[in-house]
Amino acid sequence: KGYFNSWNKVINSGIEMARLRGMRTALECLHRAAEQACDPAVAGALSMLGSLFGLSELQRDGGWYLAHGALDREQFLALPSAADAACAGLLPHVTMLLDGFALTPELLRAPIAYDGYVEAFSRTALRAAA
Repeated sequence: KGYFNSWNKVINSGIEMARLRGMRTALECLHRAAEQACDPAVAGALSMLGSLFGLSELQRDGGWYLAHGALDREQFLALPSAADAACAGLLPHVTMLLDGFALTPELLRAPIAYDGYVEAFSRTALRAAA
């Protein structure tokens, strides 16, 4: 039937696999950064950020994990409150994280939404590099 038809049958699985690989890589990077941080406050904030990120991903696909026995009912139902607790724990560290990641207000406003998004992003990236 050819490559194109074969690919079309599995494209959604392939896209999901690529997305999950990216999530795993991001979580591993956050974990490594937390382990290597010299400042305990930075280590704690990065660890909490990784937890929130992981919890958000678990919530996103919670039904799948529940259906496949990777989460039980109680764990599944506890995800929203665990994410809320992680947010509350991160609140005192928001300024430090914004500064550490060099997240400017312009960048947080998603330059891609601007009419001239390439120029807007370039300006933001140049400021962050300076």
